[in-house]
Amino acid sequence: MSIKRNHEFKCPACGHEQLTLVWSVAYSTDSMAMERIMSQRLNTTECGGCGKVWINDEPVLFEHRERKYCIQYLNKDTVANKAYFKKETKNGLAILDPLSARIVRESGDIHAFTPHYVFSMREMAAYIVFRDLCAAWGVD
Repeated sequence: MSIKRNHEFKCPACGHEQLTLVWSVAYSTDSMAMERIMSQRLNTTECGGCGKVWINDEPVLFEHRERKYCIQYLNKDTVANKAYFKKETKNGLAILDPLSARIVRESGDIHAFTPHYVFSMREMAAYIVFRDLCAAWGVD
């Protein structure tokens, strides 16, 4: 199940305040998340006051459990934060807390240790399409 929350934002154009959904984890089985990722509208808000659309630039993890891959979108604030890299090895592998690491190993979801990193939602959508094509046309 995807992880999302309602968050109150103030429109940068007119100051109108409204609640909007913000995803931090999106799964391939969540049709709303998939539609928004593919249309590059995940974590965007349209102002109910003036109609301006803006991006709520939050890091997002996408997981396709069936095909055993995940994609981590990192925004520029995350990449500029040295503290973030305390959760990554020098080879870009995720460092999980001991309980999460045990759960991942026992579930067989080892791909959670090796996300494909992207730096735009467009890049995330393109990588999903690429993996779909690999699944359809790739060699076993």
